[in-house]
Amino acid sequence: MKIQVSSQRPNETDLGYSRRIAETQTHPQMNKEKQLIAIAEACGWTWIEEDYTYYGFTCVIPMKRKRWTPPNGGKPILDIPDYLTNLNAMHEAEKMLTEHQWDEYERVLRLVCDGCSCFEGAGKELLHATAAQRAEAFLRTIGEWENDK
Repeated sequence: MKIQVSSQRPNETDLGYSRRIAETQTHPQMNKEKQLIAIAEACGWTWIEEDYTYYGFTCVIPMKRKRWTPPNGGKPILDIPDYLTNLNAMHEAEKMLTEHQWDEYERVLRLVCDGCSCFEGAGKELLHATAAQRAEAFLRTIGEWENDK
C-alpha cells in the first residue's frame, strides 16, 4: 500500500488557527442557545416584542410576547430552526455565505471535523459532518463564535 504525502505544508496562519481550534476543543464551548441565536440572526431572523391583550374569564390583561420573525418577513413564530441538529436548517444557513466565505468555511469545517486544514483526504469527513459541526464552522467563518468563560 502506497501512502501519499502532501508536499504542501500548512502556512503559519493555518497552524495558528489549528492551535486555536485545538485549544477551544479542550475548553467549554459556546453554549447551544447562543449558537442558535447567532446563526438565526446571521440568516436574517429578528427577535421582536409584540403587545397583545389576554382576555380571561374575569379580566383583561395587556401583555407582551416575544417572537422570532423569519427572514422573508412571514408570520412571527416562537421557535427558530434547530441549526444544531437539523441538516436542512444548516443547508439554508450555508446559503448565506459569500463565495469568499465558502473557501474559509470549507477550511474551518475540516478543522472542526478532524483537526486538520490540509486539503487532501478529508472529503468523507466533510460530507458526513453533523449539523453541530457545520454550525460551529459557520459561526467561526462569519466571526460570531465565542468561547464561554
